[in-house]
Amino acid sequence: MVGATTKRIELTRALELVCSTSSEPIALVDASGRVSWTNEAMSKTYGFAGSELEGRVLSEALRSHDPVTLEHVAFTATGASNATIEAVTQRADGSPLWVECERRDVADGSSARVIVLRDDTWRRSSVGLHAARSATLTAIANGEPIAAVLDALVGALHQHTVGVSPSIMLKNADRESLYCAASRGLPEAYASVITDITLGPNVGTCGTAAYVGERQITEDIIDDPCWRDYQD
Repeated sequence: MVGATTKRIELTRALELVCSTSSEPIALVDASGRVSWTNEAMSKTYGFAGSELEGRVLSEALRSHDPVTLEHVAFTATGASNATIEAVTQRADGSPLWVECERRDVADGSSARVIVLRDDTWRRSSVGLHAARSATLTAIANGEPIAAVLDALVGALHQHTVGVSPSIMLKNADRESLYCAASRGLPEAYASVITDITLGPNVGTCGTAAYVGERQITEDIIDDPCWRDYQD
């Protein structure tokens, strides 16, 4: 019994040594999905110190706003062996991260399991957005109502771009103001404010773009002059 325990300890240490050099986030968990060790890449990717995750159920620590996705992560940690599942996890700061969760059981009769989390955001976004582009062009060609086309477009953007709340603004009949033609994920208070925006310089990103007739890109509304009058 002592010899078997010693062997498992040595194997666990060997796993930690190998996994510590990986650039992908890796966690060792027990049969209940509780974390016993994480590598440095896990800390860098998710913003948790290793000690913050130890003893916690991995699926709860990397929680998601989507309960179905959360179950997927739990399955990867505690379900059938050698599983690979896509899921949305959550960093320590609350930001979401699409990952491919790969689980491998240690073939020594112990309860140790290796969980590898690979960033899958770019692949999922590119595939989904390509499909959305094709669907949008098809809808336009078929003469679908513009409201339905725009609503489907922002829905696809919201679904396939993590952490994005898209909206499309159009000019009103007077050509002097904008209204929100379609949106997803915007707070109600914000959505109500952008219902009727008068065009002009420094009237947010959309109001300014429509006024000057040129594309406007805002990386940070705190520093952008277009948003100077809306800081409160």
